[in-house]
Amino acid sequence: MWTYIKRDKRFWISIGFLLLLVLLSIGNTLWNDGHIRQVTLQYDADENPQVPPFPPSFQF
Repeated sequence: MWTYIKRDKRFWISIGFLLLLVLLSIGNTLWNDGHIRQVTLQYDADENPQVPPFPPSFQF
């Protein structure tokens, strides 16, 4: 069974992808203190967005 798993490319790609997700999660915890940036909108009296969350820009 182990010899079959060692030769299976889909297995190694799946394990690599899961390992990448775990490492990115650990990296987010270390560098960003686990904080996820959230943008809050300011609303006027009619519940319409008052200002855009980001300044106008040509960069996406």
